[in-house]
Amino acid sequence: MTETALVWFRRDLRVRDNPVLAAATDADADVRQFAVESLAKLGGAAAEETARASADDENPWVRAEAVVALDRLDRCAHADRIADALGDDHHAVRRNAAISTFKRRGEDALSDLLELTDDPSERVREWAAHLLGGIDADRAHAELERLAAEDESSIVRETAVRARDVDAGSFRRQFSGALDESDRTLPGEDDLNRTPDL
Repeated sequence: MTETALVWFRRDLRVRDNPVLAAATDADADVRQFAVESLAKLGGAAAEETARASADDENPWVRAEAVVALDRLDRCAHADRIADALGDDHHAVRRNAAISTFKRRGEDALSDLLELTDDPSERVREWAAHLLGGIDADRAHAELERLAAEDESSIVRETAVRARDVDAGSFRRQFSGALDESDRTLPGEDDLNRTPDL
């Protein structure tokens, strides 16, 4: 067994033996992240408590996974923690929170998504544009026009162009399952680079 494989094997054992403890106390952020993901797949009160606590982890990838876990477990019950994550300092956390917010609120997420179209991260702006395609409102259409014409990122501009042509109702119906990057891609995502493909 290679050294890398041995490290991952040990991590797997730590998570398997006590995922709650691993998520809360392990010094390795990868172990904490994997533990949060594993617990969310199992469900239950311990998973929810751990995911809520992990939303404050020092590591941004653990926090991002915590948002995925909260979404998977019960996005409505954890709407407060997910809403807090929209203001996180890391782009992956904000992106996951935006997706979960859209899945929970649909067209009522418009104001949150409009705010995220000015995010410093092109990934967050890209996803805000992608999700605005699911909102049939003049403000959403106008913002997509602005992004398509003015955003500094070609990825955001291209996503906004594609989002303008989407049937909003059909788009929203696609967003009903768990937010889980490891099991499947979200509607419109490419497996390789996770770029929205409307």
